[in-house]
Amino acid sequence: MTRTGTMGRAALVTEHEHQWLYNSHLLRVRPHDLTQTPYLVAYLARRATADWLERRAVGTTGMRSITVRTLSDLPVMLPPLDKQREIGAALAAVDEKIRAHEEIVRTTSALRDTLSDLLMSGRLQARP
Repeated sequence: MTRTGTMGRAALVTEHEHQWLYNSHLLRVRPHDLTQTPYLVAYLARRATADWLERRAVGTTGMRSITVRTLSDLPVMLPPLDKQREIGAALAAVDEKIRAHEEIVRTTSALRDTLSDLLMSGRLQARP
């Protein structure tokens, strides 16, 4: 999760990102039980969690940060493990839909840019 800048941004690191660069602007969070991972990622990404962290961040307005100690003080609601799995799976499914829709927006935006250039240059004629 982010340590500096925008508080509360969290992401799941999978085998695909295993060799990516890790730096001091990030904090690594690992659950005791890997089945808690989707729940924990969703919990850390909540607006309420970001607000909690923001209120405790230190530094100047442009470069506020949190410490490991601050993050360790974060109160985390932990329902029974089976409920964590259910919640994590439900929110992961919604996150996947969000990613799919964001890809549609990116692709459609790129299509619009290309189409705009072709139409305005006269290389393509608009038909009603």
